[in-house]
Amino acid sequence: MQSRKLMVLMSVAMAVTCLAATAKPAARPAGHAAPASGASNKGTAANVAYLTRLRGKLMNNWNPPSGKNHAILTTTVNADGTVGDVALSSTPKSADAEIAASEAFAKSQPLEALPGGGQSKLTLTYESNADPHGDSNCNIYTQITPIAAPKTATPPADPGAAK
Repeated sequence: MQSRKLMVLMSVAMAVTCLAATAKPAARPAGHAAPASGASNKGTAANVAYLTRLRGKLMNNWNPPSGKNHAILTTTVNADGTVGDVALSSTPKSADAEIAASEAFAKSQPLEALPGGGQSKLTLTYESNADPHGDSNCNIYTQITPIAAPKTATPPADPGAAK
């Protein structure tokens, strides 16, 4: 019985710590360079607000696995919020971390329409660290990068038309 109470307390402590992470701004993870100017989170207040709302939904839907986890989910987001081309990776390789990230993303659907329209690449970095003593933390870092529309080729001028 004592062991069961301890497990419940540890689970609650982890959940409280992870939920508390939503109250503070996300710092850039070590090794992540600042985004190129004009290419991602930098820019409009609408993009920042969009990512803040998305991060809140993801944090509410994410159940991080035990241990130290780092998973990255990338996807293409269309102007209307529909997604495609989802890719997942983790270091070190962890099926549990990838499943937890994928489930949080799936539960957070549908996404809102993009504030600037167009199509963008969304990168979500899920990081968590949970140990058996209840010392836990977790965070989700978000980045959105507009995808430039393909340039349409201008047909060559007809040299005979000028006559």
